[in-house]
Amino acid sequence: MFCSHCGSEIQSQSKFCNQCGLETSSSGKQPLAHASPVRKSSNLLWLFPINCLLLVVVAAALLYHYHDQIDQEVAGLLEQAEALALSDQLSESLKALEAALAKRPTHPTLLASHSLLQDAITLKRSVLATSDQIKQQQFDEAMTVIDSVKKQMNTRSGPIYDQLLGTINSREETIVIARTNAELMTIETVKDLIPLLHHLRTYESEEAKVVKADIINKATGLAQASASQQLKSRDFSKALTTVNEALSLEKDHTELIALKATIEKEKSAYEDAEQKRIQQAMEAAAQEDLLNRTHAVELVELEVYNDNYGYFHVEGTVKNVATRPLSTILVFYDLYDEWGNYLREDSVYVSPYYVEVGGTATFSSQYYNYQYMERANVTSFEWVLN
Repeated sequence: MFCSHCGSEIQSQSKFCNQCGLETSSSGKQPLAHASPVRKSSNLLWLFPINCLLLVVVAAALLYHYHDQIDQEVAGLLEQAEALALSDQLSESLKALEAALAKRPTHPTLLASHSLLQDAITLKRSVLATSDQIKQQQFDEAMTVIDSVKKQMNTRSGPIYDQLLGTINSREETIVIARTNAELMTIETVKDLIPLLHHLRTYESEEAKVVKADIINKATGLAQASASQQLKSRDFSKALTTVNEALSLEKDHTELIALKATIEKEKSAYEDAEQKRIQQAMEAAAQEDLLNRTHAVELVELEVYNDNYGYFHVEGTVKNVATRPLSTILVFYDLYDEWGNYLREDSVYVSPYYVEVGGTATFSSQYYNYQYMERANVTSFEWVLN
């Protein structure tokens, strides 16, 4: 007989099926549904491949779900890594990428991003390592590192490198500002301050603005001190040059503009006074020259007398009242008789021949008094200016 439940063959007296374990029919009669046991077994055989197929499908679905979950986690870590990298948190970004690579070790995008990020971190570390050189004022060495990194950046592109370029430029500015500050302490002329400000012309950070202000303030102080001293010595050109050099650093500086106006005013007043002085000197020189040429000799004394031998004597003294030495002084005079009648004109050279300024010389002539000479009158002089 056969089991009415599973169709397995069982003994006629069995109450339970050895296959399915269910209770058999007590009457021992076979159900109609199992009148043909061979056919029942044939109908159940097709269930096995279906069950196997279902198992494969379920397993595939579970595997797909597992890998999909891994891919989602990897995608999330990659997105997190990108966000961290773009916020300049490169080390944290690298950790996120390494966590993603642990799940997908051969993922090409992860591998490429990991390599790029390691390169960016290496470059950034080189840039940040210049801090010690800056502290030790090794500015040339620090700038050499920056130039080297910038050269390497020429072959790289992308958002991370663009961001890194900002870090490089910022560090370069820090080096320039630090070097400028160090040089500012040693410079004592306005002229030497001009290149310092020129080095900072492209930087607009707050630190750069502070250093620019320090340069301008020092230039102003130096210009005021130098220009004031030059002004006292009437060296107006140098004073104006000094102030103009300082104004080239900041053309609208009110104190320097006021100082320049003062210098120009005093320069104009001095030049006017100097022009007047020159004019007066020229006039005085002309007057002096005129006096030297027309009134250089002054008659100090004149004496005339007749001696016991019948000679009439004309003697006198003259003085050099010119501003230059004179020579070859010639005295002209007229002779008169005792009744005042004009007799003749005559002249005589003085002695000594050369007369210093303010010096005196004498002259002397004598005549046999056949015309009753009685009086002489000096009329003029001639001389040579030396």
